[in-house]
Amino acid sequence: MRAIIIGAGIAGLATALRLHQIGWDALIVERAPERRGGGYAVTFGGIGYDAAERMGILPDLLKKGFITDELVYHKPSGERRFSLDRATIAATTGPRSITILRGDLEAVLYEKVRDHCEIRFGATLTTSTRMSTPYA
Repeated sequence: MRAIIIGAGIAGLATALRLHQIGWDALIVERAPERRGGGYAVTFGGIGYDAAERMGILPDLLKKGFITDELVYHKPSGERRFSLDRATIAATTGPRSITILRGDLEAVLYEKVRDHCEIRFGATLTTSTRMSTPYA
């Protein structure tokens, strides 16, 4: 089985990895000229944590993850509204959660996928037809 995936962000890379794990060949088409990095912090647990574990990427994510000691909320004026300490944050996210930068999550997925699937940067899909040869 073959698939074309539009976008080399977190969703596209995760899809390519999972398809590879079940025996599919995938081609990722990404409009950006190269892989993007950076981004905001993401905290996920529950089914996201479980999925990372099943996909075999959890150890790599844990290496890049971090612990938030304090989460501070500010008023529009910049004045401190309230904060949550480490214990409160841990109580709300649970023991099976991870906080990681978006770019680090994408980097882990990219490292797992790049040797198993073709990624075309700076490209867009303009048409799709049934292919007789892989990615002709």
